[in-house]
Amino acid sequence: MNSNSVGLTTRLSRTCLALVLSVCVGAVTAQIVPSAGVEAAQSDAPARAVSAAPDAVTETAPVQAPETAPSPLPPGRPAPVIRYATVVWFDAGSAELRPATIDTLQRVALKSRELDPEVVMAIGHTDASGVNPGLQLLSIRRAEAVKDYLARKGVERNRIFTEGKNKTLPVADNATKAGRAANNRVEIELVGMRADSAPAGS
Repeated sequence: MNSNSVGLTTRLSRTCLALVLSVCVGAVTAQIVPSAGVEAAQSDAPARAVSAAPDAVTETAPVQAPETAPSPLPPGRPAPVIRYATVVWFDAGSAELRPATIDTLQRVALKSRELDPEVVMAIGHTDASGVNPGLQLLSIRRAEAVKDYLARKGVERNRIFTEGKNKTLPVADNATKAGRAANNRVEIELVGMRADSAPAGS
């Protein structure tokens, strides 16, 4: 076989090989492209849905468990609000009413008649000087002293709620004398209003 025949045969072999490769590549591409198109369409679906909705958010936030919704109030009943709040102070270790405390409680009694609250809350507190059982009892005695005085001034006793918190909710540093004095207190709140009364000022 001469050199011309050998060259022709080599070129024909290369051409056949190229044709075979192109056919194989085309078949594989035909299988891959539709699959890629479906994935692209699926991945674009949320984006198209977002763009179609005028108020849709553009960023996806992580899904969180819904919080328990509060129980709805009875129809026509207003939400409870603090109508008036004040604080009275006590001497260390004592549940006796100071003169200044009595002046404040007189104003509370007047406000109670004016606002006609649904509940009067008296929450007793102490400083940290002492052990928990004794401090708990002291905080209750302080709240009850406020309740007794307000009841004598005409506030309905069954509308006065008392509770003792002992030293658990300080408002100042118990390491200082001034801080301890601030913590020996009763917090008073007039909450909401009676169902048969109108709001103050109406």
